[in-house]
Amino acid sequence: MIAPIKKRLAQAFPIYELKIALCGSNPAIWRRVQVPGGIKLNRLHDVLQVVMGWTDSHLHQFRVGSVIYCLPSDDDFYPGGEQRDERRFRLADIAQREKTLLIYEYDFGDGWEHEVVVEKVLAADSEKKCAVCLDGKNARPPEDCGGIFGYYDLLKANQRYLKFSDISPFAVGSLVRRVQPSQR
Repeated sequence: MIAPIKKRLAQAFPIYELKIALCGSNPAIWRRVQVPGGIKLNRLHDVLQVVMGWTDSHLHQFRVGSVIYCLPSDDDFYPGGEQRDERRFRLADIAQREKTLLIYEYDFGDGWEHEVVVEKVLAADSEKKCAVCLDGKNARPPEDCGGIFGYYDLLKANQRYLKFSDISPFAVGSLVRRVQPSQR
C-alpha cells in the first residue's frame, strides 16, 4: 500500500490512472499508478517518490503550464512562473480530464523531470483507499549522478571500465546490476 487516503476522499473523487515517465530516458523508465483524484499534490509527491524509487532527498515541484505547485518558500528558490502551495490543491483541481499533462521535477540540481499524464479518469470507488502501482518498466537512475545525461555518461564510463578491467566476473555482475537499467 502506498499513501493511504482518507475514506471520505476516496468516496468523493474519481480514481485517476496516471502514467509517470522519466523524461529523456531510453529505454523508457515509467510507472502506471491509480490514485484518488482527491489526493493533495504534496501526497502525490510522496506516491511518485515511492513508485519511482527516489529517496525524497531534494526539492520538487509540479508544473502545469506556467503555474508551479510547490511547498512555500520565503527565499524564492523555485524558478519562474506563478507559485501555488501544493498542500492546498488536489489532483482533481489541476487535472480535470484525461490527457492532462503535469511535469513533476525532482532535484533541481540533477533536474529529474517526469511527465505525468492522466490516462484515465475512472468512477469513484470506495474500496480504493490508497495509491496502487499497476505497472512499470526499468529501474530509476542513481540519485545525484548529474541528471539523465550524467546517468548515460556513467553507464558509458562503466562499460569502458568493465571492458578494460581485470576484476572478477562475479564483481562485474554485481557492479552492472547496480548501475545498468533493469526490469522491475
